[in-house]
Amino acid sequence: MKQGTISYLIGTHSVTHSICVILAWKKVHKRWPKPWELFCILIHDVGHIGLDYLDHKDEKDIHWKLGAWIARSLIGEKGYKLIAGHCSDGDGKSDLWLPDKVSRAISPIWLNIFDEIVEPKLKHPDMTRLESAIHFKQKVKENLRRKNPRSTHEIYLKEIVSKRKEFMD
Repeated sequence: MKQGTISYLIGTHSVTHSICVILAWKKVHKRWPKPWELFCILIHDVGHIGLDYLDHKDEKDIHWKLGAWIARSLIGEKGYKLIAGHCSDGDGKSDLWLPDKVSRAISPIWLNIFDEIVEPKLKHPDMTRLESAIHFKQKVKENLRRKNPRSTHEIYLKEIVSKRKEFMD
């Protein structure tokens, strides 16, 4: 089974992530998402299905397209734009962009550890699962304090993939 399928069904992009995004939405926008926004939050990462998003950046870059297409078909252009704009490779930043990033900062450590179990490539190679989960969460929080935060996938590439390459050398 492809990484993205596992991720969407039970891993880092599953319904637990969507719940964290909903909580982050409330924190960022000071209101709960409207029903159509809630639907978009639930499907915004569906495009990970069938992709090896951790190994191929080009696959990660297109993951937004399926959810955006579904939203456009069912809700219209506002749904498309909300999902397309949740990542920097989509159609400009939308109201979903920041809550999607903040969700990683507010997610419980146990959830991050579980994600590392079902998606082992998420774990930092030089750390225990607990250390890795705490480290990633700290990096996400630091990133959110920046004037122009990066995507959490960029943090993953810098903090995990680069270390894995060093570890393999």
